[in-house]
Amino acid sequence: MVGCEVVGSDISQKAVNLCEEKHSGDKTKTFSVYDSNYTPSIKTDLTMSLDAIYHIFEDDLYLKYIDDLIKTSNKYVLIYSSNYNDDKWQQHVRHRKF
Repeated sequence: MVGCEVVGSDISQKAVNLCEEKHSGDKTKTFSVYDSNYTPSIKTDLTMSLDAIYHIFEDDLYLKYIDDLIKTSNKYVLIYSSNYNDDKWQQHVRHRKF
């Protein structure tokens, strides 16, 4: 796509490093770690959350993440995640109803 830019963020530094390495020659793609200090700097027509929500355990970070996801979209928000509450957390998974 002409004019298409990808701005990716992840709570895992390892995932960010892998994306930066894989796309090192592509100036249309940037990646950063998402944490409580992250401040989105752009608005897009589409924001996506893919397999991320259930990896955020902290309530305040989860609420900030959902807020940022919605605020940075001009048109569409796509979420791929479980969508139910479960009190039995697994090692790296906390299911939430959003």
